[in-house]
Amino acid sequence: MAYTQTNRTPEVIEKYEEVVRLRALGLSFQAIAERVGYAGRSGAKEAYTQAIKMWGTEAVDELRVVENERLDHLHRVLMAKLETLGRDPEADTGELVSIVNSAISLSRRRGLLNGLDSAKKHEVTGADGGPIQTDVGQMLRDKLALIEGNTEETTEIGGAIPSPNHALSP
Repeated sequence: MAYTQTNRTPEVIEKYEEVVRLRALGLSFQAIAERVGYAGRSGAKEAYTQAIKMWGTEAVDELRVVENERLDHLHRVLMAKLETLGRDPEADTGELVSIVNSAISLSRRRGLLNGLDSAKKHEVTGADGGPIQTDVGQMLRDKLALIEGNTEETTEIGGAIPSPNHALSP
């Protein structure tokens, strides 16, 4: 069972802030434990978990901002490299393709992080924008009534539709 921190003194909250900040920079829990003064990685991990619980969505939003800043930095680096290679007539095509693929992956990650690629809503309608008819039984009754009323109506493939009472000849 996870331990819940109840002693939230200013010193503890300051440690939590430092743990979250260092984690946002990408440090491992072991490295955070060593810097902040926890006995081991599990103490740093628990502090991080408690901080996230305590600050909730504020921390998530802050981490999203930090991650966007990282993505911005990587994008700038990739674009600078792409521009440099683009000017070199002897540039390795494989390296250019690799940079473009990295930029596409970066864009995909940004879209997921910020919810840009959420599912699109589609609306399906029946004839003239009305509701879709789904009562198959009624559709069959209507077709039978049509057949009984006119035995000479032709189907889409061109054959005559016999009356239900009409005997089929061999």
